[in-house]
Amino acid sequence: MIRRASVSLFLWILLGPRMSSAEEPKSAVELTSLRSLHDKGVIDDDEYENAIRDPSLSTGSKAEQANTLTVGGWTTTLYGFVEADMIYDSTQSFNEQAGNVQVERPAPFPLDPPAPQTTYRGDHDRLTFSVRNSRVGLSTRSPKTHGVSVSGVLEFDLLGSQPTIGYATPQLSVQNQGPAAGQTTEFATFATPAMRLRHGYFKVETPVVDVLAGQYWQVFGWGGTFRPNTVEIQGVPGQLYSRAPQLRVSRTFHAGPVTIDAAVAAGRPPQRDSARPDLQGGVKAAFDGWTGMHTGGATSTSVVPLTIGVSGVSRQFTVPEFSALPSETVNKTMAALALNAIIPVLPAREDKKGNSLTLTGEFVNGAGIADFYSGLTGGMLMPSVANTTNLNPPPTYPQNVDNGLVVFDLNGDLHGIKWTTFVIGAEYYLPFFDGKVWVSANYSHSVSANAKLYTRPATQSLPNPQEAFYVSAAQVRDHMDWYDFNLFADVVGPVRVGAEYAVFVDSYVDGVKAVNQRAQLSTYFLF
Repeated sequence: MIRRASVSLFLWILLGPRMSSAEEPKSAVELTSLRSLHDKGVIDDDEYENAIRDPSLSTGSKAEQANTLTVGGWTTTLYGFVEADMIYDSTQSFNEQAGNVQVERPAPFPLDPPAPQTTYRGDHDRLTFSVRNSRVGLSTRSPKTHGVSVSGVLEFDLLGSQPTIGYATPQLSVQNQGPAAGQTTEFATFATPAMRLRHGYFKVETPVVDVLAGQYWQVFGWGGTFRPNTVEIQGVPGQLYSRAPQLRVSRTFHAGPVTIDAAVAAGRPPQRDSARPDLQGGVKAAFDGWTGMHTGGATSTSVVPLTIGVSGVSRQFTVPEFSALPSETVNKTMAALALNAIIPVLPAREDKKGNSLTLTGEFVNGAGIADFYSGLTGGMLMPSVANTTNLNPPPTYPQNVDNGLVVFDLNGDLHGIKWTTFVIGAEYYLPFFDGKVWVSANYSHSVSANAKLYTRPATQSLPNPQEAFYVSAAQVRDHMDWYDFNLFADVVGPVRVGAEYAVFVDSYVDGVKAVNQRAQLSTYFLF
């Protein structure tokens, strides 16, 4: 008791001064939950809905009971989950997050030179154990003053950027021991992972509009809302899954049984040198009287309304002209459209969660949008410039944009890489155990309408270095199909178990199909 009192006194001294002088504290320090605060009338309906939004995207309806500290009217909620993954892959193509990474080619179809002439990684399997998708978040909210409240969120996982797993060669290390420069070990990657910022923003909510500044889900695709239900770490192949620094203005309208959200945002551009932000906008409508069960990803389970969203993005690319020594720039503006839906077929309510069926879907079409997907380049690279003077080393194009977004043709005209993708899913919550056991299945298709136009035929020989040439067709994706089947069970309290079987079919421009089969068992502790 003395220790608890000491902690409470310390927190009051540390956090108490943040209290608005215009309002008296309801209590100095209290450890409670958002649901309890709402039931007591400490926070109103709007405050509750906004406060629970981010925690619920991680832990679903369990966010209502997440540990919440109140100090002088301020609330701080701790939420997240511990995830342990055990993943078997039939090829050595992926880490635990497969995303849109290409499947390694099988024998007897190696890449063209100068790539290594081997299909070893495409013909051998892999077993990965990882906890890197574990997540923790803090959501803090100030007292409402004159109808205005301010909140902030910091959310992290352990999938941070790390060097590539690899080992030194005799040319790189005299002793040939340990990783070379820019490489790391498997032990460092999975046993001492790097922390990654998922969300870091603050939001000002007013009776007129809400303003958000910082890193959050992109408006394009209404990130976070329409995620399919799968054990696999998101984003899955063909799924929009992106967060970025942005300045967003939004408004929520209540029109009887329909809740409409509208938002516009200026976001981080795909390249700094374009000197123009991404321009995004979208509208989504939730039909509050038509509800069903939905789990976004693997952990966010709750009763949700039928929701339909539409969104778009306009972005500009500004790159040096196609030359080893450019003096001019080339500008190109591109756009994309996304349609999303959550459709309860067999309805569910808070008091009846079993025997419910929900469909999810997403359709996207646009150019220059690969960075909205996890790990998508499709193997596309800029062409090599001609070495007409036999320089050694040969000249290179001074690229200032990530691979997979835009490409030059050999005439020097710039083109956006086009992608059309869709993801459809179904999740059925069994009629017993009150919806705590369920199955789901998903299918996605991704295809580029123009990537094949900027490839050279697969020849297994080096092209003429005195001429500009495209990347090999053996390296570039034409289309990809992915499907999976999942079984979930909430076994006790906050503990969940999920199992998945998935198949990745990667079709290269040269006609070769590369296949990876995945089996994953994951356990989750939600808090």
